[in-house]
Amino acid sequence: MIAFALLLAWSLAATPPLLTHPFLTLDTAPTFVIAGGKASVTMLSETPNYLGRLVAKPGATVPEHVHATSDELIYVLSGTGQMRLEGVAGPISVTPGMGIQIRRGLKHSLTVPESAAEPLVVVQVYTPAGPEQRFKVPPIK
Repeated sequence: MIAFALLLAWSLAATPPLLTHPFLTLDTAPTFVIAGGKASVTMLSETPNYLGRLVAKPGATVPEHVHATSDELIYVLSGTGQMRLEGVAGPISVTPGMGIQIRRGLKHSLTVPESAAEPLVVVQVYTPAGPEQRFKVPPIK
């Protein structure tokens, strides 16, 4: 029984809880480093949908991947990048004010050119939540 309790306590400590507070801000939400240190995500909400901010520095790449059970919505606040989306010819220039809907099951990738003048900053939504769990590593703040 004690071994089970210790295992349960360890597993709960190893997996950060879902963020359910309805009023997190960029100052209070956890931020995680991704893309080899060239990007970060700040998680504002994780359930039932994910809401976060992605900041990708020049040279950052999010390799091609798929979200099998979630749609992804992106709104570009600032910066520029290049996105590839299955079913769309060539790379798409990502620019401020652009909204992008990525249906579940579609391959996609994102690159911020080394020559970009500033980081790419986007609001990111997964509906339902789930794919953001891959970002969880020790937070940077």
